[in-house]
Amino acid sequence: GTLELIDTQSDLFNVAEKSRQSYESTATLYTRMAQATKNLNIPQEQLLRTTETINKALVVSGASASESSSTLLQLSQALASGVLRGEEFNSIAENGAEVLNILGKSLGKTTGELRKMATEGQLTTEVVLKALADGAEDVDKKFQSMNLTVAQATQSFDNNIGLLIKRASDGTGVMSNLATSIKWFGEALVIADEYWFGDETLAAERARIQLDDDWYYINKRNAGLIQETNKTILPTSI
Repeated sequence: GTLELIDTQSDLFNVAEKSRQSYESTATLYTRMAQATKNLNIPQEQLLRTTETINKALVVSGASASESSSTLLQLSQALASGVLRGEEFNSIAENGAEVLNILGKSLGKTTGELRKMATEGQLTTEVVLKALADGAEDVDKKFQSMNLTVAQATQSFDNNIGLLIKRASDGTGVMSNLATSIKWFGEALVIADEYWFGDETLAAERARIQLDDDWYYINKRNAGLIQETNKTILPTSI
């Protein structure tokens, strides 16, 4: 039902945030895995855990945001088709070395042997998912040692602003306030850029003018926006 869908979306958002990946790519991967395994009676919690493991494995592999997004798409297509091989396997080999490490450790195979298995259609969705479940804890440990990057922090910002915009668009009288606040936030970033990487004197003068004209109003209006959003839009599940 509707409440179950909202809970799943909330869980997927949390998975994306915990694993520093795009919410959209995470949701696509989960949805295709769920469709591909509907006859295997795999619990939702296990599918969510596997999604998290794949996301984290790509971070451990050192894949960029764009590489991760592309690889998640390829992997989701492979799992939906029932077997990992061909172009999808090559994408994993290129950007998701840790995923291959997990498969190799679970199956007792080298990368070359895994490639042969892929060619022969032996890396089925069931085989891949079992291997990922076997390697989940090991990936968690490696992931915890990975420092948060600027790109990953930006991805988290994108996830959160996308969620806020979606919810605000469902509300009344909130969207214009949100748009104005985002515009002002962008102007604040210009000041920060000038201060850190450009002319500190110019940045200080711009900040003084901005403070005189806008900052008090921005803080006051944003506080009101947050209160309004919490009361009228945001569910307690996220």
